[in-house]
Amino acid sequence: MRLDAGVRIDPTNDRVSVSYNGGMSVVVTLTHGLYLSLTTLLAELQARLRAAVHASYTCTESAGVVTISWTGGIASTLTWTRTALRTALGYGGSSTAGTTSVTAPNIAAGVFVASLPWDDPQPVAWRLSLLRARHLYGGPRSFVRGYQRRHGVIARVQDSETIRFRSVLLPFLRGVPGTLYRDTTVSTAWSWSNWYGAVPVQLELEQYGDDWAGARRDYISLSLPFVEYSP
Repeated sequence: MRLDAGVRIDPTNDRVSVSYNGGMSVVVTLTHGLYLSLTTLLAELQARLRAAVHASYTCTESAGVVTISWTGGIASTLTWTRTALRTALGYGGSSTAGTTSVTAPNIAAGVFVASLPWDDPQPVAWRLSLLRARHLYGGPRSFVRGYQRRHGVIARVQDSETIRFRSVLLPFLRGVPGTLYRDTTVSTAWSWSNWYGAVPVQLELEQYGDDWAGARRDYISLSLPFVEYSP
C-alpha cells in the first residue's frame, strides 16, 4: 500500500521560477488549494509549466520520486523561490538544471510507500450521521442522513522507515486529508467493482503510538482507521 499526505498550496509554496533555452526566468504560480495526492499536485504543476513556459513539459513520478521533463537537448533551470515546494517535491538546493529532465534526489515529502505488507482486516463499513433540527414555528424535526465509507488497515513499518512514516502521518494527524492507495499499481478510484483502487481519506485517530511487533523489534505495527473524504 501507499499513503500520500495532502498538500495545501498557498503563498508559502505556490511558485517556481523557470528559465527555458536561455530565456528570461518565468515565474510559474500554482493554483491555491488542497491537493490530495502527489499525482494531482504534479498535474497542476505540469499544466502551469505548459501554459507559462513550454508545451513540452511533463511532470511524472515513480514510487514517490518526481521527474520533470521537456524537449530534449534544450537547457532548462528551475529556481526554487519557495523552498517549501522544493521540499514537497523531493528536490534539493536552490536550483535544478538539465537538458532533458531533472529527477528529484529524494522521495516527495508527503509520500510513504510500504515495503512490508499492510493488511486490511476491517471490511469497508458505513458510518451514519443524523442532523436534527426543528422546523420554523416548532414543527416536527427533520433528519438529514449522511454516510461515510470507512477503511481500516494494519500498517507495518520497518525501523529504518519510521522517521519518514511519522512525517507523512503528521499532516493526517493534524486533520489534513490525503490518499490511500490500497495497491501501488492501481491509481484509479476505489469502487465496489475496483476494491484495490485509491481512496481520498482522513485519519480517524485520537492518539498515535508506535508498537514494536515481535521479539526482533525490527518493525512497528499499528491500526490506521480512515474515513472517506469528500470536500
